[in-house]
Amino acid sequence: MAWKKDESGALVLSEGNPVYVGNDGNEVVTSGEYVGQLRGEAAANRNELKKMKETLSAFDGIDPSNAKDALAKLKDIDLSKMIDASKLDDVRSEVSKSFQGKIEDLTGQLDSSSKMIHKMKISDGISNSPFLAKTIFGKTPEVAVSYFGGNFDLDEGGNAFASKDGETIYSNQNPGKNATVDEALEHLINNHPQRDNFLLGSGASGSGAQGSNTNGSGSKSMSRDQFDSLSPQEQGGFARDGGTIDT
Repeated sequence: MAWKKDESGALVLSEGNPVYVGNDGNEVVTSGEYVGQLRGEAAANRNELKKMKETLSAFDGIDPSNAKDALAKLKDIDLSKMIDASKLDDVRSEVSKSFQGKIEDLTGQLDSSSKMIHKMKISDGISNSPFLAKTIFGKTPEVAVSYFGGNFDLDEGGNAFASKDGETIYSNQNPGKNATVDEALEHLINNHPQRDNFLLGSGASGSGAQGSNTNGSGSKSMSRDQFDSLSPQEQGGFARDGGTIDT
């Protein structure tokens, strides 16, 4: 994923919004509407996860493995002493269908729930990264999830880890261990070709006079409160122009 630039190296804007070019060549305009769409999708995913958890509560106490074992053992039960021998096969068939249907339903819901939880854990990890606040994605974490979420996965223990170009990103603070989501996100952004455009106060080249300007993103420096009051587009423009946040 890279920012679209013209031949002179300047960012290409579409109706005042920066344009990203994906690895597949598709272009995405980072507009307020696009960010709103991502937020809507995130909210829909959370609602879907809640519904799945409520549905799965009906299967509390049921172990899929034990249920399958019970179904297998049922074939060996001699029911001839309890019912008429001519009805034995019918009874076994009905019981088998009932158990099999419940097992398939439970397995499908567990798979769907696992995928949703997998996605939400990665999304939450990126959105809550302290390093993200130092980038133009600080106020729009959904965009960061969209661009960098594909670099993350969960290990067998359910812990998030990241990779780049097929290579696992390891921790600098704990050598030999996988980087935390925050460390990995910092590594991905700092090694991204558009690093200077992602980081706030990175000193990227741009025009504009020094001083405070509370009416938009044209100033070279402003307070954190002033920056937070800007729209996502204005924050991105402020960062691209080399603006810094007063501490």
